[in-house]
Amino acid sequence: MQKSISNSFTGDRDKDKKRILILSDDSQLASSLSLFFGDEFDVQTVEQFDQVREILNRGHADLLLIDFGLPDNRISQSLSNLKGRKKIPVILMYVFHEKKIPIESEIRKYADAVFYKPVNITDVLGRIRLFLS
Repeated sequence: MQKSISNSFTGDRDKDKKRILILSDDSQLASSLSLFFGDEFDVQTVEQFDQVREILNRGHADLLLIDFGLPDNRISQSLSNLKGRKKIPVILMYVFHEKKIPIESEIRKYADAVFYKPVNITDVLGRIRLFLS
């Protein structure tokens, strides 16, 4: 069963605000990121890659921020599919684990920036501003 997309971008948004799509299965972190970035950007959060594809196919995001624990091969394949279809900046946040270095090398092919958890959120904001300026 496919989850519906929630936390949509605001319908009456400021036309000058860039749109950030956050993919995270951690609802508390996604909510915190949304609040932090929400004053400056139009933010939407989703929990599944299928939802990301749907939103990007409609052209409704300027940047993708992905949060996950340890990377795996499914992440790499999903990122490959996304980057092949849509040319938007992708920022990854995840936990570094030396046993996952081969997977990380593959993932870095598709990411424009990588931050290891715990992240400095102001550094992430700086990179977002850079990509969306």
